[in-house]
Amino acid sequence: MAPLLGWLRLAVGDTSGERLHSPGCYSVQSRPVLLTEHMPWWLVMLEGWRRLCGRCGGPSVRDLLPLAGFVAAVDVWRDRGRNRIERWQQAAFQRLLVASAAARAQMMEPDITLAWRIVAALIENAPAEEGWAAYTVVTATDWNYKRKELEKLTPQQREAARALVRDRLSTLESALPPSQRPLPLPQAVDAKVLGQRYRHLHKLLEDSVPQLDRLLFTLPGAV
Repeated sequence: MAPLLGWLRLAVGDTSGERLHSPGCYSVQSRPVLLTEHMPWWLVMLEGWRRLCGRCGGPSVRDLLPLAGFVAAVDVWRDRGRNRIERWQQAAFQRLLVASAAARAQMMEPDITLAWRIVAALIENAPAEEGWAAYTVVTATDWNYKRKELEKLTPQQREAARALVRDRLSTLESALPPSQRPLPLPQAVDAKVLGQRYRHLHKLLEDSVPQLDRLLFTLPGAV
């Protein structure tokens, strides 16, 4: 259900910690469900199960009545052979869409994906030709051909590339959900640590952001 209903709004019990609670969880002093904070289901799934409350199971759907009507419409459609969608079933779905859209408007929050957030962050100040040197710094190893390219760079070029890598990785990490952000990179971080961080992020985002290399370093002329 996640790819289809990730836009549903989930209400989160009031808490100052990192855990996500359902309104009414006795671990927190929470307001009524329609007055609490809320977020899209896709974001909760992205944040990971470690943030969910062990007692209440985490956030609950904010608009329960429209959701109940939609679930009933789906059940009837399925039991009647899935041949056609009746007008009342379509209306039930539209009521759920309206409730979720109104909730999102209340928060003044665009319902965007992680990939969109990353693209929006990395498109700012994207490097040009200097991106190739930065890419070389994080991909060169003792056993691949990038090592020879790295050796061709002057000390000044290496330092500029290292600083660029650090800035681009920091920009990328700022777009990630808090639960996925590693510790901030120090200004003087060396190239070896940058390479490790780059590989970690590349692995983490390989499914959701397949063109991460070009978003980070532009790589003009790459095939």
